[in-house]
Amino acid sequence: MVSLMDRVKNILTNPKAEWEVINTETATVKGLLTSYVLPLSLLAAAASFLKFFVFSSLFGIAYSIAYTVFAIVVTILVFVIATYVIDALAPSFKSEKDINKSAQLVAYAGTAGYVAGLFHSYPY
Repeated sequence: MVSLMDRVKNILTNPKAEWEVINTETATVKGLLTSYVLPLSLLAAAASFLKFFVFSSLFGIAYSIAYTVFAIVVTILVFVIATYVIDALAPSFKSEKDINKSAQLVAYAGTAGYVAGLFHSYPY
């Protein structure tokens, strides 16, 4: 099992080799959500919280907390919905229907976005 940070680094720096490794692994929707998507989205949400809480006195803590919770919920919903949509469309692209492989695609393809979310704390 590859650590979270190693997986992120490998996907961003050597994606072709990492996708070959990912293809040999077995994963579940729930497992990917709890071990990959959620931790990365929590880091991005924490960065957003810091931005709104520290750099902007206009919004206050209530807005910061609401935005953080909203960001996490949306990330989870997007992951689940995209996984099922991609799985449903797989035969249209001459691919096999496999919900777990679809979940891997959605989770790992979003890596750059999760990492970019970490930089959300920098003021514009």
